[in-house]
Amino acid sequence: MDFKKLNQEKLISENQTLFAQLVGDKIKNLIRCSLNKTDLGDENFLKVEGALLIELESNIIIGLNGQDELNSIVVWLERSDKEEVNEDFYLFDDEIYPYTLSQSNESFIDLILNKRVVFIDLIYQQIFPNSRFVELPNEVGIIIGIEGGIFLTVTHYLFNKYNDLDLKVESYYPVIDNKVFKIKRITS
Repeated sequence: MDFKKLNQEKLISENQTLFAQLVGDKIKNLIRCSLNKTDLGDENFLKVEGALLIELESNIIIGLNGQDELNSIVVWLERSDKEEVNEDFYLFDDEIYPYTLSQSNESFIDLILNKRVVFIDLIYQQIFPNSRFVELPNEVGIIIGIEGGIFLTVTHYLFNKYNDLDLKVESYYPVIDNKVFKIKRITS
């Protein structure tokens, strides 16, 4: 794994090799990177605003965040399996307040932590509210299938218009309007 190439923010479609690292690995923790310390105690894990870091059993940490200019989610390697860390990103930022799923009181903790990722689907938006979106990549979300029939959906303004990186945990595959959105399975 070439850390220098993978630690830059890129579209998921441009970095499928990195993202495919999730499949088959177990989720050790989820970390929300909040810009506001008050978010941590007042809201539940799913509603905390900020980037998402997915820590895997293999020691890799993959970062996700919404990027308005692309109407997409971007992905990067925050920490490699060899403990290489990108010091420009969230783990070393003094202005970021990390909030981990393992420290929360969420009822779904046991459904996600230490469970294997089975598949990842990428959600593309194909019908737009105005023409400025037509030329954008529009990679607006991912669905992470987790062993035990659980689905973690990470979206950029798809379900929630107030949080640019929204999380949902469901026991069924998310219902998505196939006239507006196209879904593609990510493979290595």
